[in-house]
Amino acid sequence: MCLSCSIFCGRCRPAPYVSINCPSCGERAEISRSECIKALGYRDRKSGKAPSNYVVSCHACGKGLNEDIAATVKPLDCLRSGIVCGYPCGRHRKEFFPGDLVCEKQVPLGKIGTIPEATANTKAVARIKRRRLTPIEC
Repeated sequence: MCLSCSIFCGRCRPAPYVSINCPSCGERAEISRSECIKALGYRDRKSGKAPSNYVVSCHACGKGLNEDIAATVKPLDCLRSGIVCGYPCGRHRKEFFPGDLVCEKQVPLGKIGTIPEATANTKAVARIKRRRLTPIEC
């Protein structure tokens, strides 16, 4: 995590908040990660239950924002974990190397390649490859 990280930044960890404009009134809504996961209908990691009919609404006009959340937070193939993550961070493009910590905030939806649109989104993003250290020969 960086020292001056924004709450909307999602490069080193999943962003704690997502900012969405309401399509009807234009008001800016800041939605927490847990509300996004509930609105998308993903299972809770602790209880294992999926929420039913959870609606995130605009605080100004009351319109439901679930479709806008689904358009903003798209599942992607996570090369680091080998799964399709429902709430990905910027590290989904980096491959797992020995010594890396396991992601504790992943939202697993299936194995890589099981959701075609997630694979298409991942292939559209350029892969970031780490530099490998080579031993110095004497």
